[in-house]
Amino acid sequence: MTDRLSVLPAAAHRRMRWRNGRGSTTELLVSPAGASLESFDFRLSMAQLEGPAPFSTFSGVDRLLLMLEGHVRLEIEGTSGICCAPEQEAIGFGGEQAVTATPIESGPAVMDLNLMIRRGRYRGALQQLSTATCTAWRASATVSALLCRHGSVTFEAEKASVGEHGRRYQLHHDDLLLIEGQLSDALAVTAQPDTRMYLAELFRL
Repeated sequence: MTDRLSVLPAAAHRRMRWRNGRGSTTELLVSPAGASLESFDFRLSMAQLEGPAPFSTFSGVDRLLLMLEGHVRLEIEGTSGICCAPEQEAIGFGGEQAVTATPIESGPAVMDLNLMIRRGRYRGALQQLSTATCTAWRASATVSALLCRHGSVTFEAEKASVGEHGRRYQLHHDDLLLIEGQLSDALAVTAQPDTRMYLAELFRL
């Protein structure tokens, strides 16, 4: 499989209101391209929560949620309440489960990162990457998406086996680096000190 690397700029992301009007969503990536909420294989998005609100249900979909800004309490059907903060690992739950999110503190609206995966087609992972220690990174998933939430980061193909030799991919606020296919060699990583970076990985089943 030929490695494919591309930058999806923040300006190209699709923004929409929630159906219940209690928040908004920024769609970063969807597969197949242009797929609806009923037909996607996977979907990566950021959601801004403006007050207590139930999540929409998605039958046959597995969900991963990671906090970007603020703190919320998630009430997930069948479990006790969970307090979610940016420093915590992603929370997983089924799209069929009834979920309500309530901001814990007042102030600016909270923001989370969502990865939704059509069950049986892919498995996924969602995590924050430490730019303080990450100087090289290699994609090992079927599809990898790297989000630069704050700051600036540059990925460089140092070997021709990765892509065009010497090619640089620079990300700024909310830009996304999309990698389709595994990389046989690592990309060199150079990030500003204040950079916050997140990785979504999809593995085809």
